[in-house]
Amino acid sequence: MTIPFDALIAQLPAKTRQRAKRRTKAMLAAMKLREIRVNRKLSQVAIASRMETNQSGVSKLEQRLDVYVSTLQE
Repeated sequence: MTIPFDALIAQLPAKTRQRAKRRTKAMLAAMKLREIRVNRKLSQVAIASRMETNQSGVSKLEQRLDVYVSTLQE
C-alpha cells in the first residue's frame, strides 16, 4: 500500500515540518527562474501572468545570468 507524501509529512513533528519548510524556501530562493519554471512545467506566459508582465519580459529575465528567485522577491 502506498502512503501519500502529504500523509507522511503530517506525521512529522511540527518543528521538523517548519525546518523543512524553511529549507525548501531557501533552496527555491537560490534557484534560477528558468530552472523553477521548467521543473514545475510552467510556460513563460503562465509565469508572466503571475508576475504581471508579458512573456517577452520573462524571456529577457531568464536570459540574464543573475536572475534568481531571491533577486525577484526583493
